[in-house]
Amino acid sequence: MQPKGINSVGEFRCPVCSGQTWRVKQEIHSHLRNIPDGLTRPPEIRVIIGKCEICGLEFNRDWLEGKDFKTLYTNNKIYSVADYAYKNGIRPKYTIDPIRILETYRKPPGDILEIGFLDTSLLEELSRHDWQVEGVDLDNLAVQHACQLGFTAFCGDIHDVYFRGKEYEVIIAFGVLEHIGQPVAFLRRVHQLLSPNGLLLLQLPHPGSLNAFLSRFSRQGWDMYCEPGHIFHYRKEHLLKLLDDHSFRILHYETSTIRIRGKIPFSPVRLPKFERQIFKLVHELPLFLWIYTLVLISLDIFQAGDTHLLIAQKIGIEKKASAIGNRTGKGLSKAGMRAR
Repeated sequence: MQPKGINSVGEFRCPVCSGQTWRVKQEIHSHLRNIPDGLTRPPEIRVIIGKCEICGLEFNRDWLEGKDFKTLYTNNKIYSVADYAYKNGIRPKYTIDPIRILETYRKPPGDILEIGFLDTSLLEELSRHDWQVEGVDLDNLAVQHACQLGFTAFCGDIHDVYFRGKEYEVIIAFGVLEHIGQPVAFLRRVHQLLSPNGLLLLQLPHPGSLNAFLSRFSRQGWDMYCEPGHIFHYRKEHLLKLLDDHSFRILHYETSTIRIRGKIPFSPVRLPKFERQIFKLVHELPLFLWIYTLVLISLDIFQAGDTHLLIAQKIGIEKKASAIGNRTGKGLSKAGMRAR
């Protein structure tokens, strides 16, 4: 049997199903001469992907060995300063506009906290929609940049930062959950910071995407496996269970794919040279952008896009207990009918 791993809380324990056994799913030794746009990985990287034997959740084995991933953002600053001021004329950046989806469930004004904002473009766009926005990030340079633009921004981990006893109607965490080593504690803290019936918006890489599937035929592996700091790789069923178990009700789920990089969705490998050509066409020819976007949307129709995009609503502990009781009662009733 595969030996149990060790992390900061002791023996391996899956955050989704509490399983305690795992196996090595894949070992990747990847070398790229040219790093595609949007990736922060080094040219050469070795990654071992583990997999929970109960629910199938995949994870970076470095997590089991107690690696301190926070230093990637606080000390190493793997997201360069240039990214903080990165502006792109194409809006939305993804095939699905998260603000449009948000505002079908909650209208401004209201207080929003963005966790891991880095590039302030979403803060700026939300403020133009009359939301009162604040941000929190581990990278002090990102926080300084946001403050220079007039935003209220906090530097640190959400467990350590004092938010003045404030509750938020909406919390956004895009490209964050996959970096969190203790997702249960993270969701509990988010639940605490949300106002009653508050909303949580999540966007994170989708290991069930077409791109992830095709990458199996490449020696380089799925590019999200090789990104520094990506700890867990959640499939849809993992996210739904994790959120349901911690007092969130899923209101909306779909996939979304970035459309500003020039990425080729049907290729098992990243092709930087061709991606740069597509990037140029996307930014110069509106008709090409429209066609390219339609191709990417076709993936989302089948929930095969590159990222999960979901909205979950905070529910109280008493409502959660009531819902569990109702399900249990229905189950007992059905069992009783069968027994009769």
